[in-house]
Amino acid sequence: MIGVVPLLGADVDPAEPVRLRLRFEEKVGGSFAPLAPRTFYDLHGVDLADPTAWESQPVVTASDGTVWMGPASMPAAQLQDVVPEMFLAWGALPAGEIRVTAEVVSLVSNAVLSSDQAEAVLVHTTSDLTASVANVAPGGRGLVELGIRLSTALDPEDEVRLRLVVESNGAPVPGVTFYYDPAGGDPSLHHTWTDSFQTSSTGSALHPQSFEADEFRVEGYRFLHLSLQGPASGRYSLEVRVEREADGSLLASYQVSFQVP
Repeated sequence: MIGVVPLLGADVDPAEPVRLRLRFEEKVGGSFAPLAPRTFYDLHGVDLADPTAWESQPVVTASDGTVWMGPASMPAAQLQDVVPEMFLAWGALPAGEIRVTAEVVSLVSNAVLSSDQAEAVLVHTTSDLTASVANVAPGGRGLVELGIRLSTALDPEDEVRLRLVVESNGAPVPGVTFYYDPAGGDPSLHHTWTDSFQTSSTGSALHPQSFEADEFRVEGYRFLHLSLQGPASGRYSLEVRVEREADGSLLASYQVSFQVP
């Protein structure tokens, strides 16, 4: 997320109409070049407590890397307030050296009245996966919690699937049932879920749903939940794998052990 606090001095007519413009550039071959076309999301006036609304105001950078943000016009007085206003933009930036320039532009003369610039070196996040299995009794259900983060180096539109492998003493365990809620409902109600899938003779099961990689290109983790029908008493291992659907390549994996009393 990018935050800009534009300020104007007292020398600017408070009634002059102005607008905020951002310029995005990336370093290519030793010099900065426009980052275009690139889609960002203007968060001005958006309810930040509702992430589903964040993509309601998409804006695309022009060939010179610029994009207008905030109101189409506002009086300069709005940026001369002793309590400055912050303008927010959200969107994915590529790895590498990035430069962002913020400019307050007069809509009368097209002159830049105020500007500032910031540079940063961005690196891709790494893929990671965690898993836990709550207490589960034979024939009962235990909650499986999966925390997934995928690298920002992945194509955001790549489709990914979850594969679960259950073993006991190194041998595959077929017929283990996992329940899930296609709508991602309240995990405390996992015992009521009815959609399910089972491990095959190899102890492996592929989650019926597929996901876009972008859903897991997050800070921290995005959590998914399953409801595990307890197999017979014994000690088991559960390996969770995130695979690219197109070629089955492994993107992340994690193994956890659990006991059925």
